[in-house]
Amino acid sequence: MKSIVLLLGMFSFLNFNAQVGIGTPTPQRTLHVNGSLQVVNELNVGGTSSAAGSAGTAGAILVSSGAGAAPIWQVTSATKLPVTATLGAGANVSTANVYTGTTITLPPGRWVVSASMLLFLNNNNSADDFGWLRATLSDSSTTFTPSTDIVTTSKLFSGGAVRYQKYSLTTGSIIINNSSTASKTYYLTAAGEFSGTSANKFFGSFGGTAWGEDILYAIPLN
Repeated sequence: MKSIVLLLGMFSFLNFNAQVGIGTPTPQRTLHVNGSLQVVNELNVGGTSSAAGSAGTAGAILVSSGAGAAPIWQVTSATKLPVTATLGAGANVSTANVYTGTTITLPPGRWVVSASMLLFLNNNNSADDFGWLRATLSDSSTTFTPSTDIVTTSKLFSGGAVRYQKYSLTTGSIIINNSSTASKTYYLTAAGEFSGTSANKFFGSFGGTAWGEDILYAIPLN
C-alpha cells in the first residue's frame, strides 16, 4: 500500500506508518533524520513509553546492543582510570583467615588487580622456621573465600619468608569481573601456613599502612 506523505515543515515529513522524516520524504525508522543532530542536554537510551531511559554516567560511551534492542551506556577501559585500594591498618596473620582492613572499590567491568605487600615473619629466631601467606579478595569482611567475581583460575596473592630472610613480598595478579551495574567493594583477607620449631609464628601487620612497600591496585580491561 502506498504511504501518504504530509509536509509538516520545510524539511519534515509524516506518513501513515507513524514514521517521521526530517530532510527525507521516505523515513525508514520511527524518526529518520537526514542531516546533523545537535544534543544540548542529556541523551537518554532505553526506558519505556512511560519512563525515561538512562543518561549514562560521566565518561561512558554508547554501545550497540544489536538489532531491535536499545543501545546501552558502557564504561570501557578507554574511559576508566586505574583504581588504588584504601589501605587499612593491616593485621597479624597466623593460620586463621583474617580481614586486613584493606578494601578496593571497582566500577562495573573487568579489572586486573595486582598486589605487592611486604611480609614480616615474626618468630623466635629458630633457623628452621618458614611461613607462607595466601591473600585474596572477598565479597565481605567476614567471608574469607575468594570473591565469586574473580574469573581467573588463580585467586590468590601469595609469598613466603624464612628465619634468615624475615622480610619478603607477597605478589600476584587476578582478574575481577564486576558484572553488576554499580561499583562494588572487595575486602583483602589472608591466612598463613607455618613450619619450624618456634612457637606463635605469624606475619606482622600484613596488608596495610604499616609498611611503605604495600600497594593494591586495579587496571581496567576491555
